[in-house]
Amino acid sequence: MFKVEKRTTFKDRALSQIRDAIRKGWLKPGERLNEGKLANDMGISRFPIREAIRSLEKEGLVTTVPFKGTFVNELNEKDLDELYSLRLLLETHAIELLIKNITDEKIAELESILNDMQTGLTHEKEDLISEDLKFHKKICELSNHGKLLEVWKNLSSQIRAFLAVEQYSHDNIDYLYDSHKVILDAIRAKDKPRAQKRLRENINNGIQRIKSCQNFD
Repeated sequence: MFKVEKRTTFKDRALSQIRDAIRKGWLKPGERLNEGKLANDMGISRFPIREAIRSLEKEGLVTTVPFKGTFVNELNEKDLDELYSLRLLLETHAIELLIKNITDEKIAELESILNDMQTGLTHEKEDLISEDLKFHKKICELSNHGKLLEVWKNLSSQIRAFLAVEQYSHDNIDYLYDSHKVILDAIRAKDKPRAQKRLRENINNGIQRIKSCQNFD
């Protein structure tokens, strides 16, 4: 599952590997993380593993229970609703700020991501998840609201975990490009109500797809 790391102090590489294993479902919700085994598999000491786990806790991907260990967080409906309602608030506000200060250069940056998304429609679903997240992150970046972007980034790993459920549970992924193109078209037209409406539709449709394929307790 894991490759041996050549540098024993690269906590970031260990973090990346564990995070990806969670995102791709190699480490299952509720599964306990064994520090010793992870360290052995990657060929590193336990210290960077421990640091990586602390970062994963901040991202909301794992939880440490005293005297029991660290476990991959299980997806639940309450988390989904809370996460996506907060995401809606952040991203609709980001669109408002972006449209107030829109430039051709900002439009071009979003178009570039959309073009990559269209090209990737025949590629791996993991790549499409990355392009999906990149588009929404770019909207937040282009809003020029540093704190908004900081909060969004702190949520991004949890968003990605739910996106993985959504994307990997559906064979038909052609909707991805079209659902983001209508957002960009509205931003280009400086039509704030339409852009925010299309964004809400995109996110709410995602919530419904997740709920349709995930058995929540």
